[in-house]
Amino acid sequence: MTTEKVDPFSDYGIRELKSIVEELNRKRFYRIEVTRGLFGPAIVRAWGRIGCRARVMVDDFSTMVEALEKANALYWSKRKKGYSESPPGVKDVAVIAPVKKKAIRSPGVTNEDRFLPGFSNMRTGGISR
Repeated sequence: MTTEKVDPFSDYGIRELKSIVEELNRKRFYRIEVTRGLFGPAIVRAWGRIGCRARVMVDDFSTMVEALEKANALYWSKRKKGYSESPPGVKDVAVIAPVKKKAIRSPGVTNEDRFLPGFSNMRTGGISR
């Protein structure tokens, strides 16, 4: 009896993989989705720690054959690293949302500096004296 490796992607679809090792406090997921992109097939990958915000990457391809080859290669590389496939029907365990941008301040300028002579004061609209 030969065990032949069957590729998980033969058309559009989604596969969710998990790697949970309690001894190492490792709880990771990896999601691969072959979908229609703007100009052809695309692979949407999401990964991260279970329960946390996911990182997302989109790869566009010109042909479906290229996309399926890449998706299958990604799937088998994760399986080699110890990830196992999630049972069907299990809800997504990660939060896939854009990261909020933080306000950027000028380096070296503190709130105290803003009210020193020579700095613009927002209340008066001019220079503080």
